[in-house]
Amino acid sequence: MTHPPQPPTPPIDGDPRYPGATPPPRRRSALRVLLIAAVALVLVVGAGVGVYYLSRDRGAPPEPERASGPETVRDMYMGAYEAKHFDDVLAEACEAYRTRFGTTAEELERGLADYDVTARADGEPKVDGEKATARIALVLDQGGRTKNAHIEIKMVKEDGRWRFCGEQPR
Repeated sequence: MTHPPQPPTPPIDGDPRYPGATPPPRRRSALRVLLIAAVALVLVVGAGVGVYYLSRDRGAPPEPERASGPETVRDMYMGAYEAKHFDDVLAEACEAYRTRFGTTAEELERGLADYDVTARADGEPKVDGEKATARIALVLDQGGRTKNAHIEIKMVKEDGRWRFCGEQPR
């Protein structure tokens, strides 16, 4: 028995050139998988590095490098008079001063407690090798009563840094 001719059946999932053929199974591109994995790895590593740098203990910030010159020492000393607080200046004093007088100025600070002090440089420091002097004019105001004082501070270069090394009236 012969069957009447039938039109070709359209391919279901196959290649239209080969009626009835099924296409090969779709493979995921290995390149695509590798690219996705590489991007994910970069993101994870980047996040880890970011968390590390943002959360690490940096310790105390480094102390700023102080300029060491006669002008700097003079300005620090003037600031100490105006603040009536000499600890920072005396901590940086020369060895001879610290040995003789220590590093506190409690008596001087108590004596200045009732005054508003204004300090200004009286000229530029005079430098002679590893020694220098600087003149400072002080105005001490005690409730409208004003006193003027003129002092000269001595400085020496010790361990490569200029240091306060004494005060005397001028």
